[in-house]
Amino acid sequence: MSDLNESNLIQKPLSEFSQEDIKATVVSAKTAIDLLDNIYLNLQSFKQAKSESLKFQFRDLIQQKVAELESGVAFNTFIKLFNITCVDYENKPKKPELFEIIPIIQETNTPSLPWDTSFGNLYINDVEEQYLTLGQQFKSKTVRSDVYAKNVLIAPAEFKNVFNLMRQETQSLRCREILDIYCALKLVEDLKDYSVEINDLKNSKITTNVESKKSCESLEIFKQEITTLCIKYFKEFKKQLNTQDYKIPEKKTDWNELLLLNYSLRDAMIKFRLKDIKLIENYSLDTNEILCKDIRAFLISKDKSQLELPSSHVISKIDQGHGLVKKIGKLRNYKYMQDTYSAWIVKKIEEEGYYHPNNQKSTTSENISDV
Repeated sequence: MSDLNESNLIQKPLSEFSQEDIKATVVSAKTAIDLLDNIYLNLQSFKQAKSESLKFQFRDLIQQKVAELESGVAFNTFIKLFNITCVDYENKPKKPELFEIIPIIQETNTPSLPWDTSFGNLYINDVEEQYLTLGQQFKSKTVRSDVYAKNVLIAPAEFKNVFNLMRQETQSLRCREILDIYCALKLVEDLKDYSVEINDLKNSKITTNVESKKSCESLEIFKQEITTLCIKYFKEFKKQLNTQDYKIPEKKTDWNELLLLNYSLRDAMIKFRLKDIKLIENYSLDTNEILCKDIRAFLISKDKSQLELPSSHVISKIDQGHGLVKKIGKLRNYKYMQDTYSAWIVKKIEEEGYYHPNNQKSTTSENISDV
């Protein structure tokens, strides 16, 4: 598949995929699994490399392979099928990266087509009773579909995805808190054995569900406030979704092979993590170290203070500064790197035991202008 065709396919809603598109994504998924193995081997070599120049070579090779995998239609389809979301350093939505997914993906995460309205299942009584024992073996156990007794369907399918976003603390901690209050009030209402007390801190009033009719009416008003907030959060998160993704395809297509390959890609990521998750941590730390050295060398070479990394706007105006900004952007969020560099330079100067404000020449293994 050409880069242009693959780029067009990435932008295309899954509901508009033809059978040929699915076949192309299957090929891309097989390539992604092979690339993952290759990246693991290169990370091992990166860890074992002693010289800076050799580390640079393996780092560039890893970047190349990761970029190839992340730019493929299979990886982008994987994100959609597993409904993986991510926020950047400034808490803004961004595309998840491979090294962000590997540490968190679990066997309990399963791929599903965006237009699938399945929300959950009730198991047969015997199986549900086993889970009710709260035994260790049932804490994360998954079951086969033949023990499903009832299937909960909620349409349109976008509801499930919006609801999942509402539950994620990384998306909005406050939304999760409001949702927890909403669920708790509903459960207390059904249990009937617990009292609810609402302290109005602004008006010095106390409302419970066990006193006068007036108090109960006030409690209902509070419940409505919580419900209204939940609905508002739902509508806000819904704005983040492309509703086109959740439309039922007009033409019948077979997704079984691709879904199975997505299970395989998930398992390959889990295997990667279980073998040695520290490979990613070491690579990330070494990448930060290399970038910080490059930033310091650049600032010194341009007779600028090495105590801080200025804004990207300021750096870009300096000769060769655009190359540095581009280099940082390929590897890290710029604001993240500003904070990382601030902590790094203080530690580095303390280790060296001296500081020349203007500005002892430093060396770097890579020419920034070549980026």
